[in-house]
Amino acid sequence: MPTRVRVVAIESVRPIVKKWTRYYGKEADTLWAEFIAPFLEAKGIPAGMHEDKTTQPSRYTCDFPGGGQAQLVVRTRKAGFITWEVDVIMIDLVFSPESLPD
Repeated sequence: MPTRVRVVAIESVRPIVKKWTRYYGKEADTLWAEFIAPFLEAKGIPAGMHEDKTTQPSRYTCDFPGGGQAQLVVRTRKAGFITWEVDVIMIDLVFSPESLPD
C-alpha cells in the first residue's frame, strides 16, 4: 500500500531544523530519509517510539539524526482506496551543544 509522509515543524522548531540542515549540508537529505523511513514502513507510528499519554493528542519522542531528540504528534489517515497519509508534526527538537555546534 502506498504511504505518504508529511513532516511539518511548528514555527519555534523551524530555526533548529534550518541550523541542522546547514550543519549537515548534502548529508542532511540522507539523514532526513533515514528519519522518515520508519514512518513509511509502519504506515504510522514506528515501533520503539516513546509515547506520552498524559497529553492530548499523545506525544511521541524519538531520536533525531545527529544526536537530537524530537517530540512529535503523529496522525494517520486513509487518503484513498489504498493510500495512507501520515502527518508528523514536530513540536520540539533538542540537540546537545556538542552535537550541533554553531
